[in-house]
Amino acid sequence: MKVYSKAVIVGASRDGDLALKGIDTALIIAADGGYTALKEIGVTPSIVLGDFDSGEKPEFDNVIKLPVEKDDTDTVYAVKLALENGIRDIELYRCLGGDRLDHTVATLQTLSYIVSHGGSGVAYGDASEDGKRLVVRALKDGNLTLSGDYTGILSVFAVSDCKGVTIRNVKYPLEDAELAPDFPLGVSNAFINGKRAEISVTHGTLIIMYREA
Repeated sequence: MKVYSKAVIVGASRDGDLALKGIDTALIIAADGGYTALKEIGVTPSIVLGDFDSGEKPEFDNVIKLPVEKDDTDTVYAVKLALENGIRDIELYRCLGGDRLDHTVATLQTLSYIVSHGGSGVAYGDASEDGKRLVVRALKDGNLTLSGDYTGILSVFAVSDCKGVTIRNVKYPLEDAELAPDFPLGVSNAFINGKRAEISVTHGTLIIMYREA
């Protein structure tokens, strides 16, 4: 059985930079219209799956046809497939932005699902004028340290009732606080140049947003 370093899942949104890195040993999954996006940059996926409501079923050897009426979104199905194959490092592309806010919210919940099932998930969005992509990740009962190379806005949101939230080496530090999903206390914080931002939560799940370094 082939051992994969990570899973790269590409969705159908037209927003989001597809500058894929380190994919030689990755399981690459095209979720529905993500196949077209990969084809445009000359990348052949390992698997193509979806209900293909955003396009015709592609002519491809390894296609999983999903029903249109189902509980799992195409992206969630792809995430479950990766987890079932023992892959814990999961990257999502073309799953944020666009004219479907509900799809973006679904992606945030999917990131929460990944960490709740022992994985590490990150979603990449559009690049800003300086070429730095939006990075969104979830953190459950753990800690995250970001290098001093990061600049700009750092936002931290609670998906569940979170306890023991600590954010250090940022413009507005927080120590052993409680964050709730019905109040955006953690929005629009900021990195301090040269300092390693530290984020931790003892109980609960956070969604963390920032730009690439």
